[in-house]
Amino acid sequence: MPVCDVVTALRSERDEDTMADEEPPPDDGPQVVCTSFQGAKGLAAQHVFIVGMNDGHFPYRPSDPSELETCEFIVALTRGRRQCHLVSCGNFAGKWCDPSIFLQWVAPYTETITANKDYFA
Repeated sequence: MPVCDVVTALRSERDEDTMADEEPPPDDGPQVVCTSFQGAKGLAAQHVFIVGMNDGHFPYRPSDPSELETCEFIVALTRGRRQCHLVSCGNFAGKWCDPSIFLQWVAPYTETITANKDYFA
């Protein structure tokens, strides 16, 4: 199926006039924003989650993190007003992953929580 046919099939049947008359959703609950490291620059939140904290992912080369990766990590850490949660996984797509070298850099200031089947019991 061509891409244009997929887009047409997924497009809403509503026209722009109908959408303009709709009210925005009420602002009565927490908001979640997912963004990249670059997109987070200038933003702040009560709780920030940095996911993918595994060697080979972030940083790509754990023995030699790039200057850009180091800057991205610092920017991400400083976005949280209350807490910054660093998330790594032990197994991804059937492969075991080592925690990011960046986690060692901040280890004296962090608390490690392992979420496994016992954690949720």
